[in-house]
Amino acid sequence: MSSLDVVVVGHRGTGKTTAARVASRIDHIEYIDLDARIADAEGMSCADLVSRDEPRFRELEGEHMREVLATPSSSAIRIIAPGAGCEHLPERGALIVWMTRDGWERKAKRARRRLRPELSWDDELEWMKSTREPRWAKAAHFKIDTPHMRALERTSWELEALARLAYDARSGEVAPKTYAVPSGAWQIARAFADAELLHLAGVELRSDLAPHAAEHPSALEAPELVLASLRTADTGWLEGFPGAGAFDVDVTFLDELIASGALGRLSPRRLLLSTHPERADLADLDALTDASSRLTAAHPEWAAEVVLKYAPRVDTWSELAALMARPELSAPSPTQLTFLPQGDAFAWTRPWLVGRINRTNYVPVGLSAWRTGGAYGQPTPYDLQDWIGHMAGPAPQVFDGLLGDPVQRSVGDLWHRCAARDAGEVRSGYIKIPIPRDTSSEEMDRALDVLGRTFSVRGLSVTAPHKRRLVERGAVRNPERLGAANTLRWDGDSWTCTDTDEVGMRATLAALEARGMSPGDVAVIGKGGVSPAVVRAIRASAWRLAHHASAREGWGEDAPAKVTLVVNAAGDADNVYVGSPEREAWVDLHYTGVRRAPGWPTHLIGDTFFEAQAHAQRAFWARQRASK
Repeated sequence: MSSLDVVVVGHRGTGKTTAARVASRIDHIEYIDLDARIADAEGMSCADLVSRDEPRFRELEGEHMREVLATPSSSAIRIIAPGAGCEHLPERGALIVWMTRDGWERKAKRARRRLRPELSWDDELEWMKSTREPRWAKAAHFKIDTPHMRALERTSWELEALARLAYDARSGEVAPKTYAVPSGAWQIARAFADAELLHLAGVELRSDLAPHAAEHPSALEAPELVLASLRTADTGWLEGFPGAGAFDVDVTFLDELIASGALGRLSPRRLLLSTHPERADLADLDALTDASSRLTAAHPEWAAEVVLKYAPRVDTWSELAALMARPELSAPSPTQLTFLPQGDAFAWTRPWLVGRINRTNYVPVGLSAWRTGGAYGQPTPYDLQDWIGHMAGPAPQVFDGLLGDPVQRSVGDLWHRCAARDAGEVRSGYIKIPIPRDTSSEEMDRALDVLGRTFSVRGLSVTAPHKRRLVERGAVRNPERLGAANTLRWDGDSWTCTDTDEVGMRATLAALEARGMSPGDVAVIGKGGVSPAVVRAIRASAWRLAHHASAREGWGEDAPAKVTLVVNAAGDADNVYVGSPEREAWVDLHYTGVRRAPGWPTHLIGDTFFEAQAHAQRAFWARQRASK
């Protein structure tokens, strides 16, 4: 398989060059510093080249980028790091990773001479953000956010892991049935580039979003990659794609299609007959089957090519349970079928469905809006970065998952997928399952039942706000009599809980001691679901719990003036920082929204904690498999 080129972009000071260089220490990865290449070729530093003639320097960046991409690599993965101002990002043939890092502004100011000395530093920062970030958001396939105090070695691991998953996805089972879905004509060229890069089945072009897509160069140059999707009554639109690899016809326009005779003038190929009802109704599935019968009666030559695509909006677990009770939706069957629950709540079902039932799969083009801070990106709960772990290698058959609200920003799917791969569990997947905090008790019970009995989820990592709730309600078996639990295992007929957060806290304390810190007094803020495990770990160690405060109420007047360690188990609420004790070390038990700890103490974020508890979770989940 040909090598995969990865272009890393981001502001100077985000660590992209260092992370790429560290990743290249791995045998199958080559690294190219584009600035160093230009400086060698021109005989002077890039800073000098920019100061002499910036437009010419930008031309040189484009020339060298094209030369590198045109030169074959002997490595499986080639990582290319251009300068932050590079304006000539490849529009095809490379995976683009956008890196950010908290505090990059300070490093950027010190890194090299100013590009816009006529501006104040604040104005120059705004200029960099406004001119560059929209370009990166539009071009990037993945985004890596590095919080305060995360070692660049960890960021390098994340970069390498995403690149390796993308490389493996091109020869996996899922890519050949996956279509890139542009949200409008402006994304069509990018969609075709992504399909070629990742060896996807093709690109869905919808008649309602891209009525003139047949005139688009990408569709004409690679017609076999087109999934022409009829979403209007203009049935002649399909005939504008005689070389399309597949068709999709909404049943709303089936009568017009049959009456037009258009299918009789086209040679048979895969045809998805689809319905997209606004609410889940089993009658729609029966109506879809009836529509298929009408189509094949009118055009029997297409009978072997028809795939039913049922895509209702699903809003509740009760609706999902009723749908999954249908045999053709809950288990593999000879029926040519694709089931795509619409809406944010149940997007997580699609990785499971694509490995068990679905004949087709879909990924959006570009980053999701939440990943770019809402300023750019697509309004989708699942983007390519969410999908890539499920696309690498064989389609997953065994799933673990994360249960909570919110779950989008968790990187647990990447960590667990790589851990499974390294352990030889090539068919293991990890899904992020949103359960809103206002979910009723009945819906919560239904959710757990569906996840265990229908989807055969092996294990769940439970995060806020459900760690206490599941235990207090008696919704799970609790042999350890825990007050809160972060880990569930399906034992065939019920869920059993444990709390591996204690393992994570023990590992964090050990990491501090490995740095030469002697155990001393600890002040903890946060009385949520993670805090019981934190307190147990401290009390079982040589460290001493001196104070335990609620983040809602703040540190309080009885907080000690000074401790050895502060543990923030509450996130980035203002009360965490106001009035905190003087300390030698500060630990944040989270990895997004991390603030720099006041007073510049030794500062650890949640990476050590979460890695240790994740390993303990996998061991707990594995016992279920061994017991069967």
